[in-house]
Amino acid sequence: MKDAGAIFRRIPIIVNALQKAFPDMKGINLLNNNGETAYQTVMHSHLHFLPRYQKEEGFGIKFENNSSQYSDEDLKNMAKKISQAIEV
Repeated sequence: MKDAGAIFRRIPIIVNALQKAFPDMKGINLLNNNGETAYQTVMHSHLHFLPRYQKEEGFGIKFENNSSQYSDEDLKNMAKKISQAIEV
């Protein structure tokens, strides 16, 4: 976790530098692909900084609310599994 903290503390520094270097940039997306199913092709941890100049650039993410497919009990069981899998 120490390494993750060091990486994430640098994100605002990098974003500020990108905003200074590219003043036409309107926003930025950070992307982490984790696993082949998520289109990870380089098998080490890294972040992509994707500068955005307009909304209609062909990049988008669609989130759907699928919670209605699960009962309250299902969701509680999933939360319990995740909690148990977290190593402190």
